Amino acid sequence: MVAPWIVRNTLVYHRLTFIRGNFGFELHMGNFRYSNGMGWGGYHPSVNPRELEKYKKLGESAYIRENQGIAMKFIREHPAEFLQLTGQRFIDFWDGKAIEYNPFNLHWFIHRLQLPWPRYIHFSLSLLALWGLLLALGSRIKAAWLFASLILYPTAYYLTYTAPRYRHAVEPEMVILSVYLLYELAGAIGKRFDRHG
Repeated sequence: MVAPWIVRNTLVYHRLTFIRGNFGFELHMGNFRYSNGMGWGGYHPSVNPRELEKYKKLGESAYIRENQGIAMKFIREHPAEFLQLTGQRFIDFWDGKAIEYNPFNLHWFIHRLQLPWPRYIHFSLSLLALWGLLLALGSRIKAAWLFASLILYPTAYYLTYTAPRYRHAVEPEMVILSVYLLYELAGAIGKRFDRHG
């Protein structure tokens, strides 16, 4: 299904390029000295006229390579800070902190009113899914290990930056694991009442 797009990208960029080739730019957006790890929109050509001019002058591939070089230099020179940012992003992806982040800090109060749900619900779904996964693995449910890939899916976001929409791809699986957990808990509670009732 994706082969034609890969062939197209390879022909356009004159090198093997998978579906998206902007990882180097995204890596820079979230990794720079004193970053909060959430990806600073001010670096983006869509909002920064200087960056847009540089993007036009260099072209997409060269612009991405330049940004990747800047990010890799930061990682080499400040490995502890990069590891701290990566760890923070891992937590942010699952605990819902990203849902409260407004990259341009405009109209903060209005932004807060428009949140799809509070952070504690975001975090609660993560916890229920984790417990459901552990229960499924511990109960040796066939193919439960496939759900463990949920933790690996956001690796690119752990390394760059995270946003609430990046969880959309795994939230259906998280709901399945959460429902499984609640179903098993309800069954265990029901059996306990039957024995004592």
